[in-house]
Amino acid sequence: MLDGAPEPSATTYLAPGQLVATAEPRTLRTVLGSCVSVCLYDPLLRIGGMNHFLLPGTGTSGEPSSRYGEHAMATLWNEVVALGAASSGLRAYVYGGARVLAGVSDLMHLGQRNVECALAWLAERRVPIDDRNVLGTRARRLEFRVSDGVATLRILGGP
Repeated sequence: MLDGAPEPSATTYLAPGQLVATAEPRTLRTVLGSCVSVCLYDPLLRIGGMNHFLLPGTGTSGEPSSRYGEHAMATLWNEVVALGAASSGLRAYVYGGARVLAGVSDLMHLGQRNVECALAWLAERRVPIDDRNVLGTRARRLEFRVSDGVATLRILGGP
């Protein structure tokens, strides 16, 4: 850009099962229904990332996959720390887990199970949660700016 104006940060879209960790001033964007995204952020070093997982737990195939919450959480943590973030200084943001299918019973509420997976994982590691917007019945569009740790959420659809 001209005259020393800062360049706008690049934007990366995360599809289900993906995650990104970066120390660059990047905006991470995704759309969530019953899936959950967790953003981990080191506010001192401005290092952060986001995952987007579809299912709680670890899966049954034996192959680790970021489609599952346990692997998506551990991988995001490891990648953010590998970039230099202090594990003791990480902050978390948790979003998603909607019940987008109206006829689903409480036992089959995948979104709620995804949220519980993320919250339990973070609680085990004593990671403070600075923001959360979970459950409900509507999808969300999430943007997370790594440059300043700001998450912007927009509820989609409905009246």
